[in-house]
Amino acid sequence: PPRSTLFPYTTLFRSNFAGGENGSYVSGALGTRYLDALAADWGNKRMLVQLDLESFGIDLIENATVLQNKAVNNTIVLPMIPSPTTLLSGTWAHSQANGQNLGLRGVYSFSKSVSLVAEMGHSEAYRIQRFVPQIGTYNVTTGIGTETVTLVRGQYDLNTTQDIEIHVDDRAGNWLANHLAFGYSDSTRDFNNPTNGSASIKNVSIYTTNPQVFVVQPTTPLVYNPQNDNDWDYFVHDQVDLFGNRLHAVAGLRKINFFGDFRAPTTGNSNVVTQTVWAPGYGLIADVTPNLSLYGDYVKSLQEGGSAPANSANAYQVLPPATAQQSEVGLRGHSRQVSASFAYFSLELANALTNPTTNLYSLNEIGRASCRERV
Repeated sequence: PPRSTLFPYTTLFRSNFAGGENGSYVSGALGTRYLDALAADWGNKRMLVQLDLESFGIDLIENATVLQNKAVNNTIVLPMIPSPTTLLSGTWAHSQANGQNLGLRGVYSFSKSVSLVAEMGHSEAYRIQRFVPQIGTYNVTTGIGTETVTLVRGQYDLNTTQDIEIHVDDRAGNWLANHLAFGYSDSTRDFNNPTNGSASIKNVSIYTTNPQVFVVQPTTPLVYNPQNDNDWDYFVHDQVDLFGNRLHAVAGLRKINFFGDFRAPTTGNSNVVTQTVWAPGYGLIADVTPNLSLYGDYVKSLQEGGSAPANSANAYQVLPPATAQQSEVGLRGHSRQVSASFAYFSLELANALTNPTTNLYSLNEIGRASCRERV
């Protein structure tokens, strides 16, 4: 319901339970998955409380990926396209994982104009094991090459979030309305990324099913490489509606305080990152008609760095965030049957690459990627 509305009394429960076999177009790549979810809402004239709980799990067989061969004399000879229905790994390539999510949200209305919103979330996931098979150095004619199998096990991911906001809605007749929000948010991610064992299978084809029964021996003892970060933010956001809700001006500012501790799997050394970034955003929307709007906006903030791929020297290492910005102008229209938009936007962000010499995956701030498109 709208934040300015006083809530009627209500109690509501919803549940979902699902599970079964996971179909696949790859022959033999079967598996199972399940989902259990429960949601509850409770409210009275001034307060609304919402609770969401869920758990899930998978046990799937992953197919192998075909790597690109290295260039010879600056030429890469491509193979025939393998059949998408062929299982190139084997029925041993099980990926098993489970997780749980908890979400809690509360809204309290002091009046029709002022309300308090508080939210918290808790999410955890555990990857029991995952086989990552990749086939490379193959003959493009016969398809025979070497399959490298990486065993990922014992990964544990924990995320928590907290958010508290004050919302103030004011209206002066039909020509001016103001929607102000300010507050504090906090999020933490703790990710244990253990060392990975790997092994190779020779004489594997990228064109036919491979019947080998194969087991990667686990690395003993298991060495963890924590990837932990935390950010705490202060923010304010305001939207002003003018001239009978025909013109909308939006502006906001967020102060992001970031701390990260990322241990490199290759050296065991920790890379501690601290950042304080001001993240502004603003926009303007003009409703030319009830069905046609002109708009423009700009936003600058931090973007997650992602994690290194399985075949890099620092596999699964989480990268620190980098600044990104976007500006956009456009025209949007709709009717009962059709909606359409025409927009021009410019997006600038840091690019992450695998260094061909060191095989390390890292952010390349100097060679930032940019994109400009018409939609």
